[in-house]
Amino acid sequence: MQDIKEFQSNQIRSVWSDETGEWYFSVVDVVGALTDQPTVERARNYWKVLKSRLKKEGNETVTNCNRLKLQAEDGKMRLTDVANTEQLLRIIQSIPSPKAEPFKLWMAQLGADRIHDIEAAEALSKEIDQRLAARDDVRQHNISLADAAFAAGVKTSLDFARFQNSGYMGLYGGETASDIKRRKGLKKSQEILDHMNSEELGANLFRITQAEAKLRREKVQSKEEANKVHFEVGHIVRKTIESLGGTMPEKLPTPKESIKTLSFDKKMEENK
Repeated sequence: MQDIKEFQSNQIRSVWSDETGEWYFSVVDVVGALTDQPTVERARNYWKVLKSRLKKEGNETVTNCNRLKLQAEDGKMRLTDVANTEQLLRIIQSIPSPKAEPFKLWMAQLGADRIHDIEAAEALSKEIDQRLAARDDVRQHNISLADAAFAAGVKTSLDFARFQNSGYMGLYGGETASDIKRRKGLKKSQEILDHMNSEELGANLFRITQAEAKLRREKVQSKEEANKVHFEVGHIVRKTIESLGGTMPEKLPTPKESIKTLSFDKKMEENK
C-alpha cells in the first residue's frame, strides 16, 4: 500500500509492507526534506554523496537499504532507495539538520497512528463477526418464540405484530416497532434487527429467549397474557441494563451497514 505522507509541507513517499508490518520511506524524499533541497535532483545528489561516504565507512544500514518501485514525478514507477523507521533514524544521524528531532517525532506519530488504525480495523472486524453471529442467534430464537406465542394463543398476523410490539415497548421504553424504524431512518420493508449493533442484538436476544421460556414455563393460554409477559420481560431486561450502568437500547448507534450487506460482502470475499 503506497501513500504520500507530509512532513512540514514536504511530501514523503511511503509504502506499507504487510510482510514486515512496517512503513518504508523514500530516502531521497527524507533527505530533501531535512536539508531543504530546492529540487528532487539536488536531493538525489545529496543522498548519492552521503550514501557513498557511509558505505566507505562500512555503514551496514546503507548497505541493507531496500529498493522499491515508487511513483516518480513523471508518473512512472521507478526503483527508489527506501528505509524503515529504524534504518532512517540511523541515516538521519549523519545529516546535520535542525529538522532531525521534529522528523523523529513525526515518524513516531506515524507509527502510533498506524497502530491505532490496525486496532480500529481489528475492532471493526470483530464487531462485524459478532453482529453476524448474534443476528443468526436472534433469527433462530425468534422462530422458537413465535412457536411459544402461537401455543399461547397468538394466531393471526395482527396478533403477532401486537405481540412483537409488546416486547419492543418493554425493552425500548415505550417505543413500538414503527417508532424504532422511524428513529433509525429505516423503510417499512427493512428489518429492524438487521440494523442493530452486537450490543443491541444481545439485549434483544435476551428478551427473546427469556420471553419464550416464561411463556412455556407458565403455560400462558391467551394472547393478552402473552403480550403482557413479553412486555414485562422486555421491561426487566431494560431495568437490568440500567442497573448495570449500560446504554439504553434506543441510545445505541445504528450501524451504517445492514446485516444483509455485511453477509453479502462476506460471501463475496469467501468466493474470491
